Amino acid sequence: MAQRNCKLLNWNVRGLNDNARRDAVSELVRDTGATIVCLQETKLQQLDAHIVTRTVGQCLANSFAVLPVVQTRGSILLAVNENYKLSNVLLTTHAITATITMRATNTQWQITVVYGPQRDDDKIIFL
Repeated sequence: MAQRNCKLLNWNVRGLNDNARRDAVSELVRDTGATIVCLQETKLQQLDAHIVTRTVGQCLANSFAVLPVVQTRGSILLAVNENYKLSNVLLTTHAITATITMRATNTQWQITVVYGPQRDDDKIIFL
C-alpha cells in the first residue's frame, strides 16, 4: 500500500560539516519517519548524493534539490522519499520552490523552503 501521509521535517541545522551532525540529522529523520525533509543552513560547498544519503537516508536520496552555499552562509536541502516526486524546481537567492507530487494519488502542491541570513545590523525592538 502506498503511503498517503506526509510527515515534514524542517530544521535549521547550522552546518553539516561534521559527521556527528549528519548522523544526528539521519537519526531524527529515521525516528520521525519524515517523508519530506527541508534543511536550512547546511553550509556545505558541495552537497552530492553521497552526503544526502548519509544525512537523510537512502529513501530520501533519490529525489532532492539543493540551493548552493554563498560564501559561508546558507544552502538549503529539500528531499522527498520514494512516495513523492520533485519537479519544477526553482532556485532563487534564498529559497527553493518546487512542485511535490504524491505518487499514490497524483496529488500535487508547491513547497517553498527559505533561508535568509540575518544581518548584524538587523535589530528587533520590543515596545
